[in-house]
Amino acid sequence: MARYKLTAGSNLTPAATFATPPFAPGAGRLVLAFAMSRRVGGPAVPTATGNGLTWQQVASVINVAAGNSRITCFRAMSGAPSAGPLTFNFAGQQQLACAWSVFEYDNVDGTGTNGSGAVVQQLTTSGNVTTLAITLNPLADAAASVVVGGVALGINETVTAGAGLAQIDLLPFVQGTTRGTLETEDRTGGGTTVDWSWPTTANAGAIALEVKAAASPIVPSAPASDAETLAKQFEPILFFSANERFFPADAKRYVEHCALWRAQAPFDAKDSWGGKGGPFPKAPLIDYGKISALAGEPGTPLDAASLVDNQGEERFFDFKGWMDAARSPQPKVTATSKNTFSNRDAIDTAYNKSDADGGDAKLRDSRFWYHAELIEADRLKRLLATVRAPDLVKVYNTLKNAALLNYYLFYPAHEEGLADCTNTEAVEFGCCAGEWGCLSLLLERADPNSDYQPSYIGTSGRLLAAPSGPVAQAADDDDTAKRMVMTVNAFSKATLTSGHPRIFVAKGSHALYLAPGTFAVAYPNESHPNFCGGFEGIPPPATPPETHLADNPLAAEGLLWGKVIAGSGLLGPLGAAAGLVWGIVEYAQANHGLNVVGTGPTDDTPLPDVVGNPGAGKTVQPAGLTVPDAGPDVQNWTSARSLMIDGRSYDFVVDRSKQPWWPGDFNQGGYLGRWGPRVETDPFGRRAGMRFPAFWRVFFMAFANGKASGAL
Repeated sequence: MARYKLTAGSNLTPAATFATPPFAPGAGRLVLAFAMSRRVGGPAVPTATGNGLTWQQVASVINVAAGNSRITCFRAMSGAPSAGPLTFNFAGQQQLACAWSVFEYDNVDGTGTNGSGAVVQQLTTSGNVTTLAITLNPLADAAASVVVGGVALGINETVTAGAGLAQIDLLPFVQGTTRGTLETEDRTGGGTTVDWSWPTTANAGAIALEVKAAASPIVPSAPASDAETLAKQFEPILFFSANERFFPADAKRYVEHCALWRAQAPFDAKDSWGGKGGPFPKAPLIDYGKISALAGEPGTPLDAASLVDNQGEERFFDFKGWMDAARSPQPKVTATSKNTFSNRDAIDTAYNKSDADGGDAKLRDSRFWYHAELIEADRLKRLLATVRAPDLVKVYNTLKNAALLNYYLFYPAHEEGLADCTNTEAVEFGCCAGEWGCLSLLLERADPNSDYQPSYIGTSGRLLAAPSGPVAQAADDDDTAKRMVMTVNAFSKATLTSGHPRIFVAKGSHALYLAPGTFAVAYPNESHPNFCGGFEGIPPPATPPETHLADNPLAAEGLLWGKVIAGSGLLGPLGAAAGLVWGIVEYAQANHGLNVVGTGPTDDTPLPDVVGNPGAGKTVQPAGLTVPDAGPDVQNWTSARSLMIDGRSYDFVVDRSKQPWWPGDFNQGGYLGRWGPRVETDPFGRRAGMRFPAFWRVFFMAFANGKASGAL
């Protein structure tokens, strides 16, 4: 069962009816609408109409017995809904404000009428408190049912979802004396309790319900044997530059050496780590070397109770601590520590040095490892359907029985500096611990019983600066720094050795290229560096906004590609103009960056990606393969199935249902946090560890951009 967001917002103009923006529900999907209303003297119970659906009330509750806010939940379901607004009608009783959160689920129990078979139980509660909790009755299916909750507060406040619950929408509002907050959240399986918390005592009312899954859900992933066979068949050859320090490694062994930290907003302030306002020295949730990454293995498990991630709170791994601007180690978070940069020298020692020199044999042996995931048709289309614009399902439907094979490459550290500057802020500008890269192969076959053949290849890396022609690129819009960009090419552009693609890795940044060379790269407008890394943003005078592919729909090949690219640009929904405005605003606030003024140019240039020639550095290759130009330093891939070390199991095939360090599909469950530590004074999260990107989405966004621009 997957969730799809439809619309969320608020209207603070007093009225007796409120209409949402138009949206298009999916056929056969359960649609839930939570509406919060505010009225002095006691709010009325609304009705709902729209979208060619019959909306049935699930529950309604005021925030306390004499409160002035009400939360109401509606359900609807039809085989033929229509696009349009949803209207909440209060029968002539004027409300001061209304807020709404509307979303839908697929693969639900379709019995009954208007979703009655899918919503099998509901409960409400209220109080003047800082926390609310509802415990539902035993679930119809403890593993597959989704528990859903909504809470309404009489004040505008930041609401934190309960342990293991994913926040859907958080809608605080204030206009004069009219204040309120609507928050919605959900969780697949994992218990019957739905709960919330917020800092200030407030009148609050809440609704929780259970959504029952269909009797025969879609199989979530391909058999592991298929992924293993295909991964070995197309296993890449990686050529590294000379003096590269960090190589792809087993992510699970990294996790087992890390500590898990709690972080609260603002995330780049050390007082927010380990519990905001708590005493120094700060302490992690799970101490170093104490994490159990698989059920039944020693340590504290990564479970729903520990893996919280929402707008107000997140998690991060720390492996070897921090350093200050003088490059002195800062292993702790104390009142006087300077936790400004990740300590990559300590990571280098652990992974590359001998035990006598401070290295760790288990980590050395974990190098030259990739994780492979095969995303086949049904699951891939379900994922693509979560992207509202462009319509990536239509993109998929132009292909032949396609699947996406991803080779995930985990690097314990990433290095990325600025040109023409030697100060620490410039050298460390884009450096972090915990980096993910990906090589993607789009596989197609004539019919479901034929063998897969690669048709396109995607390489993760950085935003190219002033390419000579159109390129198929897209950035990871979930990352405010947009550090990861995917570039897609026809597979025929890759050179092969015995059917294995040859991939060239840039030193430090680990960007992947199809040929060696030096490549100029750029930063997005809204987070461009200035003053040798002392500031991020665009200072006046403003530069012209960059041109997006969507600005030239005539470049699209056919009507489909014109529609696909509508609303989509290389840097995603912010757009160039929005990025420009954002940059100017942040400059005016003068608080984004390390504020190192006068140490260099006002417009910094990133160091280019430098990719060495074959044989100049390490060559990582499939075992048993002869690569004629590999050079003297050759390493075979060590990725293995069911490898046992000291009673712990390691596997290179991704299984999100059993391996909790991967994000769950649709961001439901699993680890959504950062793979390296947060650092101080880092407004765009550029020096913080990466989150694991949705590589499938970035690949298809780049593919769509390439089709529209003529690059593919």
